[in-house]
Amino acid sequence: MSSAMKPTLLHALLHALPYALLWGLPFALGCSDSDTAAPASSESDPSGAPAASWPPPGDGAESNSGNYYVTWAARPAEVPLNEIFEVDLRIWDAKTRTEIGADADLFVDARMPAHGHGMKHEVELIRNADASVTVEGMLFHMTGHWELYVDLTRGAVTERTQFDVDLE
Repeated sequence: MSSAMKPTLLHALLHALPYALLWGLPFALGCSDSDTAAPASSESDPSGAPAASWPPPGDGAESNSGNYYVTWAARPAEVPLNEIFEVDLRIWDAKTRTEIGADADLFVDARMPAHGHGMKHEVELIRNADASVTVEGMLFHMTGHWELYVDLTRGAVTERTQFDVDLE
């Protein structure tokens, strides 16, 4: 091969320059992978809007099959002994991370497993405009360990979310 046909480093750089400019220009202008990449599914809801932190804040748990996530908060914040109180529930589809409180049949109850009995009072469920559910008429008439049950039915499937409540 003659010396005129040997590629030189300068020749290789000049040959690669147009490609380097073409592919490197977006980065030189301040773009990065994070600007052009789609957000991960765990960071957005199905509408594309950023989702709130997951899991949602509050005292929460997954249902027994993991399809739902439920948070609860007592009103007043400290569960009273032998006095009516309310519970605020928020319910999410754990896969889509969308709130579904008004889109399910709910049953709420509480029991004392060590004593073999539950509440002596029936509750009323109120579905709120913000997709939360208010449970009115909760009454824990004894101190000790209670289990709060939130049964959620969609179609023919019922799942339970359970919370432990120790009342002193």
